[in-house]
Amino acid sequence: MSGPNSRRVIREAINSANRRPWRTLTVGLAVLVMCLSVFITTGQSVGVERRVREQMESESARLISITWRVMDGGIDPSAVERINTLTGVEWALGRSPALDLTNYGLHGGNPCPAVAVVGELPPQAIGVTTGRAALAGEAMVTAAAANCLGLMQPAGTVTPASARQTVVTEPVFAVVGGLDVGEALAQIANFTFLRTNEPVSLVEIFIQADEARNIPAITEAALRLTGVPDLIDLSVTSSEAMLELNAILERELAANSRIIAAVVLAAGMGFTGLALALSVGAQRRDFGRRRALGASRSLLMSLVLLEGAIPALLGAIAGTSIGIITLALLHDVTPDLAFALSVPALALIAVLIASIPAALTAAYRDPVAILRVP
Repeated sequence: MSGPNSRRVIREAINSANRRPWRTLTVGLAVLVMCLSVFITTGQSVGVERRVREQMESESARLISITWRVMDGGIDPSAVERINTLTGVEWALGRSPALDLTNYGLHGGNPCPAVAVVGELPPQAIGVTTGRAALAGEAMVTAAAANCLGLMQPAGTVTPASARQTVVTEPVFAVVGGLDVGEALAQIANFTFLRTNEPVSLVEIFIQADEARNIPAITEAALRLTGVPDLIDLSVTSSEAMLELNAILERELAANSRIIAAVVLAAGMGFTGLALALSVGAQRRDFGRRRALGASRSLLMSLVLLEGAIPALLGAIAGTSIGIITLALLHDVTPDLAFALSVPALALIAVLIASIPAALTAAYRDPVAILRVP
């Protein structure tokens, strides 16, 4: 249709909607309910799925821990550097078995836990809050470790509590910095971190994967790079099992969401199609006169389609707005833009498809038979 004709059809469709408020309200409310139902059901599932996915991509969920089963350690410290070269590894950090330290300047002080660390400190998980990163023969303390050692500031000197311990060879360590350890490494957040001059046997290696889906491949490769001849001596802790459970959960949620959305859209299509069919039946003489006066079939079809699309558009806007607000208030879920736009778009498409039978009926009825006076 040309520009003027298009505007005329739109004006006639709007006028027709005003003359038949029952049909306009019926179609508009049907689409509003369609959109609202999809948001409350499918939208909630999509929100839960997104939350699960975000949780799986957190640093804690992407952490892999390879542990030597014996307390005295047995992993080659050079394994940390080898593992760091793997594709998909953000960082790797090794630690020695724990040892006890005391404050060198505080005689009779309590022994406090410490570990020697191998590898660069990952800034994503460990931040230097004061001072600087330790070099060989130096130490860094977390707030809990400083409190245990009786250090007012992250500065001083610490020494192994027992001369018989064999984890490190240095007699004293200078404390040069304070640390803030993130949630991913919470299990060693209360320790003093030592850097040693001599290589230390490791009891655990922490590995951060860049994506949760890479955990299985990284774990398999990292085990081979530890240099341990018998892998039965090692245990692995990761979220791989949770990753598999998450995949199952996402599949189930996605399947249920699609089924619910399809049922809601099908019901809405049937309801709006019936409403428009009844409306066209009530206007059969009007359509017959238009056809007899030369109106084209395409014009009549366009008119019927617009009579369904205009109230559907208003209902879709209202239903989407209410749905988004409802999700935010009741479930603290905010749908992403793609989902928020796809729901009203699908509802409009459903209404247009449901309008086709009514539009064909209006366009292809015999005007002579309609206008014949009995």
